[in-house]
Amino acid sequence: MFRDMCALYAFMRVTDDLGDDERHTIEQRRINISEWRDDLQTALMGCFHHSNVVSSTPNLIFPAITDVVQRHGIASDALFEVIAGVESDLSPRIFSSFDELNHYCYQVAGVVGLCCLHIWGFDGSTASIERGIQCGTAFQLINILRDLKEDTLRDRVYLPREDLTAYGYSQEDLMHQRLTPEFKNMMAFQVHRAWTFFEQATPLLQSLPKPGQRILSAMFEIYGRLLVKIEQQQFDVFSKRISLSKWEKMSISVRSSCGLKSRIPKRQAEN
Repeated sequence: MFRDMCALYAFMRVTDDLGDDERHTIEQRRINISEWRDDLQTALMGCFHHSNVVSSTPNLIFPAITDVVQRHGIASDALFEVIAGVESDLSPRIFSSFDELNHYCYQVAGVVGLCCLHIWGFDGSTASIERGIQCGTAFQLINILRDLKEDTLRDRVYLPREDLTAYGYSQEDLMHQRLTPEFKNMMAFQVHRAWTFFEQATPLLQSLPKPGQRILSAMFEIYGRLLVKIEQQQFDVFSKRISLSKWEKMSISVRSSCGLKSRIPKRQAEN
């Protein structure tokens, strides 16, 4: 399982890097991603060849990820969805509605969750598949809130325009990182949404074998703590980046490795 997860991570890491590599122009990154997609298609058809995209790395990744896809019954469409999601980030990011953002979350995170389920092994139920998607969405929403400042500086606005409008907070306010009452109210709504997906996904743990449970419960703890920290900082994600300390990360890792129960945070009672 460890090697299979490494192969999946390597594919996702390279795909993401192709979209974020600022050494290349946007147009060159589009070309690189297109070549990466073509190489993946060729590999899945059983023909491995050298790609010009990332040195010789694909010669290692494509046979490995193809093997993982075939052995675990992963739909190859999931990998192409990830590529499409990363490629979409090359254009200015403005989401009109949460439905649009939700689809993006599915592409870059939900399908990753589904791939992990197949590698870990799960009960195969429709409910578990839905929770796997919800899990990916929850984690991606938390990433968006944590990285709000950095993404805004890169002209990527992941918060739906309908939410900004509803709370009287403009895109210009966001670009200038204005920490207003309207911003805090809007962020409280975003955090509430993230908690909802988070809570809907946690029963997924019961449908996984022990190794998968340990990995996913650690991820739930990490992302849950990030969400709690956002609330504790009164939604101020501009002045200080939200992160876990080295001690917190080490503690979670050790408990997960030893098979000890994770301390998954819970939402505080709302007034």
